[in-house]
Amino acid sequence: MIIRSIPYGLIYTINLTFTPDAVEYGEFKTGVDARGVAFAIQSFAAKFTSLAQPIGLFILSLFGWVTIDASSFAQLQSMHIEQTAMALNGLWITATLVPVIGTALALIPYHFYKLNDKDVQVMAKFNAGEITRAEADAALSRKY
Repeated sequence: MIIRSIPYGLIYTINLTFTPDAVEYGEFKTGVDARGVAFAIQSFAAKFTSLAQPIGLFILSLFGWVTIDASSFAQLQSMHIEQTAMALNGLWITATLVPVIGTALALIPYHFYKLNDKDVQVMAKFNAGEITRAEADAALSRKY
């Protein structure tokens, strides 16, 4: 469980750091400060992830998972109920394969992310009016 959580932690941390950089880049390119929209989208995406649990339970149900109500582990053992091989396979798919696929899909947009910290700092200085456009363009490591 802990090992499986490492990619999630990395992706969530990266998401939190990319949004401010993307806001600076957007203002640098368009002159429009859309910080409110960007953080609203980030907040919506975080709320959207709350669907992960019901989707996981739905996937489990497709494999015939039997929900068992027990007030304690001892009561659960006394019921002598076992999940089918198909249900256990569904548990493995839901707990392992689906998150791996999701993480791989989440990494695709990061491949296209080309901003670096130095350039974002230059863009922020331009956006704040501390330097001119010509000074900003000269200080950037590449053309954006």
